[in-house]
Amino acid sequence: MFTNAAVVSATSKNAAAAQKWVQFLTASSTTAATRLKASWELPPIADNAALAPYLTAGKPTNRQAVFDALNKTILPPVIASQQEMQDTVNNALTSAAAGRSPVDKALADAQTKVTSLIGQ
Repeated sequence: MFTNAAVVSATSKNAAAAQKWVQFLTASSTTAATRLKASWELPPIADNAALAPYLTAGKPTNRQAVFDALNKTILPPVIASQQEMQDTVNNALTSAAAGRSPVDKALADAQTKVTSLIGQ
């Protein structure tokens, strides 16, 4: 599962206005409708009526499974060198997809690097 976040700095000079913007950006009816219509991502709201269009939008037919899965969210493990690990995997996949490296070599090299990072 991947999520996005919007925050307001505790030292913001305009905290109240910034909070209103974050509220609009993440949970307003306009934003929710826009996200659902564009198949962008589900808005972070608990309003079943506002989310209803998602459930009837067509394929995949079992859209309810997305909501059911939220009850069983498992966060991936995180290591001290998390960003380096992610960059290693992303670079390997990009290199293989672009044809700069054979897939098996790119994955083997990434595995070696990631294994060393996990041991740190």
